[in-house]
Amino acid sequence: MATTNNRRQLDPTPFYAVVGVTDLAVERVRHFDAKTAAQEVPTRAVAVALTVAGRAEAQYEELAKRGKGLYQRVRTQQSTQELLNQAGSTLSRTKGAVTTARKAADDTATAVRDTLGVGRREAGAAVETTGSATRAATDTTRRSAKKTATRARKNANATKSAAKGVRTSATKTASKASGAAKTTASKVGD
Repeated sequence: MATTNNRRQLDPTPFYAVVGVTDLAVERVRHFDAKTAAQEVPTRAVAVALTVAGRAEAQYEELAKRGKGLYQRVRTQQSTQELLNQAGSTLSRTKGAVTTARKAADDTATAVRDTLGVGRREAGAAVETTGSATRAATDTTRRSAKKTATRARKNANATKSAAKGVRTSATKTASKASGAAKTTASKVGD
């Protein structure tokens, strides 16, 4: 088997044949007369199954061609293309949201470490001095803590916004998948 990008290239003919058999079966079921067949169901079902199996074996190439045609029609239909595009967008948004969350966590952790450093340094200075110097050290630590809280809040909001975008994109992807499935189902058995 030839390989491309570390992927094995398999002969798609058996896949197309299975799709073709399914397509043929759906077509037959659509044109099936239920009233007449209801009386003959048990024996007719076995006979039809054997007949279809025999034909499937004899018409393998024809069924593979039929399956390939259906595959190509479904693959190139607009709803399938829209689904693939929307799925790609959702994947990109998800990757972006993960990156945003990771960067936000790193940034917040850095800010917390910086604030702790300021607090330690100011506490050490406050021990050596008294009065106004202690108040100044306390104010410096308070400002640093406030900046850290603001950064954490901004980072949380950015992560929340990115997650909301992913949720919206995933909803659109599900909608496109539903539309593609309906369009595909109408093509089976034609």
